[in-house]
Amino acid sequence: MATQSSGRSGYSKEPSELRVGTLCLCRGSRYVTFENWPTKLTEAEFKVLWTLVRNAGEPVARETLFEVLGFKGLSTVENRLVDVLISRIRKKLGDDGKPRHLIVTIHSVGYLLASELLEPTVRIQ
Repeated sequence: MATQSSGRSGYSKEPSELRVGTLCLCRGSRYVTFENWPTKLTEAEFKVLWTLVRNAGEPVARETLFEVLGFKGLSTVENRLVDVLISRIRKKLGDDGKPRHLIVTIHSVGYLLASELLEPTVRIQ
């Protein structure tokens, strides 16, 4: 069973806004805009997406995403938590049902934000 840790893997030290192409995340309000379409995420969804954006183009392990949520240790049931959050994020961004996902599942590893589907510039504020 997972335990919640007091540290949040450095999340509190992050900048207030991240942009990758048409995807913009504003940490204070947890608002996300993608292709000029705004949506609000839950705290857990936002932390997962924030981590994927910070690592755009690089695979992020499920275990890392789980730790960003404040948990240590990973069981099969709890591993599904990350999968469910990714599914919710995809739906909120309109990324579900598309032939090429913005958030790509990397089998036996985790997830990757497909930065090649976005403009190549990354701006951190």
